[in-house]
Amino acid sequence: MSITLEQLSARMRQGEQVPLRHTAQVALTLSIPSILQQIVVTAMEYIDAAMVGHIGAAATASIGIVSSSTWLLHGMLAGLCMAFSIQVAQYLGADRQQDARGVLRQSMLFNLAVGLAAAAFGVGISRFLPGWLGADTALRANASAYFAIWSASLPFIMAMGTYAAMLRSTGDALTPGLISIFTCVLDIIFNFFLINPTREMTVFGQNLTVWGLGWGVPGAALGNVKTVLSHPQALRQCAGFLKMLGLARREAANTALAAQEVARRGDKALAAIASKETAGLYGLHVLAENINGSEDNTTRFIVIGRVQRAKGNRFSLLFTVDHKAGALARVMQVIGEEGFNLECIKSRPMPHAAWEYYFYAELVGDCSGAAAQALLKKLGAVCRTVRVLGVYSRGAAEGERV
Repeated sequence: MSITLEQLSARMRQGEQVPLRHTAQVALTLSIPSILQQIVVTAMEYIDAAMVGHIGAAATASIGIVSSSTWLLHGMLAGLCMAFSIQVAQYLGADRQQDARGVLRQSMLFNLAVGLAAAAFGVGISRFLPGWLGADTALRANASAYFAIWSASLPFIMAMGTYAAMLRSTGDALTPGLISIFTCVLDIIFNFFLINPTREMTVFGQNLTVWGLGWGVPGAALGNVKTVLSHPQALRQCAGFLKMLGLARREAANTALAAQEVARRGDKALAAIASKETAGLYGLHVLAENINGSEDNTTRFIVIGRVQRAKGNRFSLLFTVDHKAGALARVMQVIGEEGFNLECIKSRPMPHAAWEYYFYAELVGDCSGAAAQALLKKLGAVCRTVRVLGVYSRGAAEGERV
């Protein structure tokens, strides 16, 4: 003789003795669908990992970095869903239908608010989380993007969890299980078309073009790259990252031309080191960010024109000196004696003059003032040639030039 949950609850409320086999029967009826649901959810995680793994190791690593955080946050939110379902089950067991409905309404509002707050929290920390977890700089952008997208779905996850928990509290464990199976099927379908690009596939001996958006995990296509093209300085600044991935290097005249060539050739094995703006200009995808070996690496650009700026708190000089002992030292002495701080000095070889150089210097001060004019006059006496290249100002923010 079988017994339903409602019959078991009614007999327990009346104080009747319930045989163990009836209790076990109801427990199995409730637990088997829940066990199958958990198996489906776990299988979905493995399917996701397998489908992403086909794109490249970088994609799998990006997800793995934040997987522990997603499990932790999901577990905490699932506990909140279960807390309300216990109260509903107690009220239903006591035949207090109105109280059960009240708890249901409260749980829906509360879990919606918590889901929105958790989503905002997750998106907010997504940029910093991979760094806190010690992830390699080459994978942080991809892991951040994945965690942000997952966090944005938390209100929907909370809604589905609340719905499933409430159904179980009424004795319906089958419906949540069927919903999980349906969700898993949708997950596979969406993964297939959203992760992978449009491609040719052979099905039963027939060649078919299968549509796909090719979104993947941001940066997943990095696993296909074999050669990186860029300006020599950019290649040196990112040498550690390139060496770690075993990527070959090819020099280009500048980063923009490198990106232009990658776009023109359309070769997945070729990538360029350039700015985000350059990637957008040529329709390229950013595969990895912050790959430079030092966070202090910067590239300076200057604006040139025929009319010199009159005001500024910095100015640049170009000068040459005679090729003899102490010539450059006398220039440095004059700059110091006149009270100017020399921030930078660089040399460039002069064409058709072996072992002779142009010197480029940056000084702190107002070039239009009397002190600067006196400095230029004294430099004219110790330099072969001297010329003011330009005037600029450094703003309050470090490194900002206006």
